[in-house]
Amino acid sequence: MATDDALPGCLAGVRILDLTQFEAGPSCTEALAWLGAEVVKVENPQGGEAGRSLLGRSSGQGQSQNQDSWYFLLFNANKKSTTVNLKSERGLDLVKNMAKRADVMVENFAPGAIERLGLGYDVVRAVNPSIVYAQVKGFGTGGPYENNLAFDMIAQATGGVMSITGEPDGPPLKPGATLGDTGTGMLLAISILAALYRRRDTGQGASASRSPCRTPDDRPDPRTLIKRSQPASRRARTFEHVHVYPGGQAIVGNVTHTGRGHRIKMRGKPMQRRTNEPLPLRQAPRCGARTRSGNPASRQR
Repeated sequence: MATDDALPGCLAGVRILDLTQFEAGPSCTEALAWLGAEVVKVENPQGGEAGRSLLGRSSGQGQSQNQDSWYFLLFNANKKSTTVNLKSERGLDLVKNMAKRADVMVENFAPGAIERLGLGYDVVRAVNPSIVYAQVKGFGTGGPYENNLAFDMIAQATGGVMSITGEPDGPPLKPGATLGDTGTGMLLAISILAALYRRRDTGQGASASRSPCRTPDDRPDPRTLIKRSQPASRRARTFEHVHVYPGGQAIVGNVTHTGRGHRIKMRGKPMQRRTNEPLPLRQAPRCGARTRSGNPASRQR
């Protein structure tokens, strides 16, 4: 009988050539690594990926100045790493040989950079026709901004997430979570899994690309679909909330999402429940609890 312990190995035998950096790309390849894929990360010989020191290297007691930053560790678990000079002929040949044996190649360099290095899709497909070639590009291709760079805050601003976040009468605010970057990484991982599934039957490779600035629109909030010609109202982020406390009291309030968390305005009087009346909410099973069928119990809402 299958268990949760078997899930991390479901991509065992899949080889991924990882030429990503920062967050959108590494979050994608890390998710695949957690599922059992063998991920080999190619880094710059001069200091490695920039994310290793992006937010400062750790230098606490007992740590060296060369300790990798928590930011890098967060998105690069379960990966192997090698350093290659992609601008040298020898380094380019090495990466092509790795691509020849890989199932997936992922990159998120600046627009046009991978082609200038000599590792564009046509080149890689020539050495490995069955490879799944995945890219993250800030604004995608074919638009007026296709050559522009993009980071998470740009994606959240242009995608509309910031316009529906904040105080009702205040300016747009950026959510703390990096939805533009990690959201793109997860969508790209899904695209890669779909391409691998299709390749199993057809033997054909594929090219997949995700844009952080389009990620919010690919998972639209209903509030962004109303009156698209006008800025979305941040007042729409307020909704009714009922919380039942132990002892039978239920308090109704309004919860407003802000960039600093949740602001709760309570109204009305607590409603007292009779002690012999069952709670109207089903208690969620403990995390990891199993049903009679042996499958993990889903969490009740």
